[in-house]
Amino acid sequence: MKNIFVDCDILLDVGLEREPFYHASSKLLNYLEAHPNTGFIAWHSISNLFYIFSKASSKEEAKNFILE
Repeated sequence: MKNIFVDCDILLDVGLEREPFYHASSKLLNYLEAHPNTGFIAWHSISNLFYIFSKASSKEEAKNFILE
């Protein structure tokens, strides 16, 4: 089984439904959800994700997305 490094942009594509990347990114995250312990992100991606997502949405929605 492969380990897959997930860039922060993949998560932003799904969380913010950014086209044209949303569907491919969503497909990857669905795969990773079905195959636990195969996807990884850098530790600092969480703070970057929160910052960017909260600017495009709200802090509460950013927090909920990260916890989900």
